[in-house]
Amino acid sequence: MPNERFVNKSFQSGDYVWTDNAPKQKFPEFGRHSSTFQPTDLSKFDKDNITSPLAYWELFSDKKIIDRIVMFTNKYGRLILKNKWRDTSPTEIRGLFSDFIQNCHMVYIPRKNVTIDESMADFRGHCKFRMYLLAKPCKYGLKIWCVNDARNFYVFDAAIYCGKTDENDAVEKKLGEKIVMELTKSLRKAGPIVTCDNFFTSAPLADKLYKESTYIVGTICSRRKEIPYEFCIGKLPGKKSEFLFSNYRTLVRYQGKPDKAVCLLLTCHHDSQISEGGDRKPIIILDYNKSEGGVDAFDMMQNLEIVVGLCLFFLAFGRGCIECIPHLSNLQFRKYWRKCSRNESKSRKCRRLAAQIFMQAIQFIDASATNCSKPDQSL
Repeated sequence: MPNERFVNKSFQSGDYVWTDNAPKQKFPEFGRHSSTFQPTDLSKFDKDNITSPLAYWELFSDKKIIDRIVMFTNKYGRLILKNKWRDTSPTEIRGLFSDFIQNCHMVYIPRKNVTIDESMADFRGHCKFRMYLLAKPCKYGLKIWCVNDARNFYVFDAAIYCGKTDENDAVEKKLGEKIVMELTKSLRKAGPIVTCDNFFTSAPLADKLYKESTYIVGTICSRRKEIPYEFCIGKLPGKKSEFLFSNYRTLVRYQGKPDKAVCLLLTCHHDSQISEGGDRKPIIILDYNKSEGGVDAFDMMQNLEIVVGLCLFFLAFGRGCIECIPHLSNLQFRKYWRKCSRNESKSRKCRRLAAQIFMQAIQFIDASATNCSKPDQSL
């Protein structure tokens, strides 16, 4: 029986009062929701319909993004990058990045469950905001906060982390809360369920999201001031769970291992059921496990799937924040790759298309670099 220690008890922790009895709270019904993707017409990928190498890229990006990418392929652009790579800043690709995110919003509507976590664009050169993350497949690179569909890992929104905004502050406060509020700005009208880890999750963040019809489920650090001290002390018997409730909030603690307990906070229901498996995990933890790996699976896909030829070209001379350009191009190609991989014949056609893009894009870039006689003043 859960909550044997807290029967008919209440705890005051900061501004929050927690009890062992679930209040009568009316939650929305989360039925089955499907994503919306614009259907792909494979007939436009025929050779006869493509007259130039850049026409391949117009299948994945609009002309505005392509023009800004090609701008860096001439000799003058490479010279600028070579001389000024130590002073690169995110402002150089801010316009390109915002255009890419707008395209992500236009062609896809995610499901109810989305995941917020950090992603990494692989880069080992010199840059002011390059970071090292041991848990990522590529250890060195540029950190990007991402909102992904929890089921098919589609990147719906993203933001580049450029370091602390105020260099005088030793610790940047409430960074996780600011990131979640910024990245979910375009999703709150749909009432999504946001899954995140203990870097982001907090009770004040859950309150802000709940007021805007957005719900959260995530692990939470037991040392936070809104968590009752009595709830975290002591070890529970093996495979046991405890629950506390406060209005629309549910707090669960699960002792999966003798020396490790996990705390979760959610605002979408008060379900305290326990699974019938050997681990006897709460339903809340099972729901969290289903949707926690959206961004991590996306990072693994970057290292396993095809990278388009133009991305490889940028990797050869890119510096600093320009390294995000191949990362974005890889995302654009992966969106079409995922839609085609469901059918074997379409998957083979997609591979042939990638090979054609690789060869013709490199030939076109080499030709344009050779014929470039006048520097590009728009750079």
